[in-house]
Amino acid sequence: MMFRRVTIVLLCLSGSPLDVVFAETQRDSPRSYVFTDAEIAQCTRMRTPNLVHNPKTGSIHMAVRCCGKNRCAHALSGETDGVLRDNLKDCKVGLKTSKDGGRTWGGWQIVSGALPGYGHGSPLWDVKRERIVLQYQSFLSSGGATKPTSNTSYYQIVSEDDAVTWSAPRDISHFFEPAQKSQHDMMDITAGNKVRGNEVSVAVQDPKTGELIMDGRGQSFSWFPNRAVYYSKDDGTTWSDPQESPLLDPPDGGCQRALISHGGVLYTSEPQRQVRHQMVLQCSQDGGKSYPWRKVVTSFLARGGYSDLKILEDGKLLMVWEDYPTNNIFSQVLETSWCGATRGKL
Repeated sequence: MMFRRVTIVLLCLSGSPLDVVFAETQRDSPRSYVFTDAEIAQCTRMRTPNLVHNPKTGSIHMAVRCCGKNRCAHALSGETDGVLRDNLKDCKVGLKTSKDGGRTWGGWQIVSGALPGYGHGSPLWDVKRERIVLQYQSFLSSGGATKPTSNTSYYQIVSEDDAVTWSAPRDISHFFEPAQKSQHDMMDITAGNKVRGNEVSVAVQDPKTGELIMDGRGQSFSWFPNRAVYYSKDDGTTWSDPQESPLLDPPDGGCQRALISHGGVLYTSEPQRQVRHQMVLQCSQDGGKSYPWRKVVTSFLARGGYSDLKILEDGKLLMVWEDYPTNNIFSQVLETSWCGATRGKL
């Protein structure tokens, strides 16, 4: 008996231009888990995937929280509500590599050293020196607490050989001190105290002018569940006042949202249902004023979380996201034809 994968297209007349909602298409690659059972056993839980692309080799590297014994969560001392809050006292920064555009992954390594208490790994591509730079944060002085984070330190390591070896860590905390309100409540690596919506994502809004767009969580504002958006015309030196974003957080609370720019198009991903269920991709072709096209990546029954995106050399879109039930990270290569599609033209 022969089975055929079917493309399901739902057209919704609620937006202008037309909202186009896609299920998985035949041209999308199968999704796969990034980490092996042994790697999950080592870390208990993988969180917060962050991608970087090496254009010289084509490699893509993913930094994650390797959570450790407490699974990146801990009840606050003296509180009896049973709510687990972020805690990175057992966490290390891990890295894994794909040589085929995110379809398979290998080369697992811990890059923050033997001792736990580190997280928030952020890999970057140094365009001028053509090397990978990875920055991460110490939570040793705060007992692992992320809010507030007191007396924290930031470190940077560099790889000249495509993440095979790394330099010794360099303390770069002094660069962030001017942006901190207080040593007793230091911000994570975002934009310091310039914004109120935490966990911001930054992308180039207009490739012709270099203007930037920054999107953050919306819980601090009256317009929640809409998120907050900011703009910069001076390469991030100053930012506009927060404005209501057309993008939404999950209705019962915030989440990190991936945001990237490619060829004048903004792509973004975040869960859109309660308790971080149903991962949804959206795109904008007008600099973030509207996001009329969206692609439903997972069902409303699937609990996701933090995610990241990267445009591949063949023009396809790599999406990675947390899979809460398995403590793993999903990876999938997706077509981008849904962005800009209209009725009867896919």
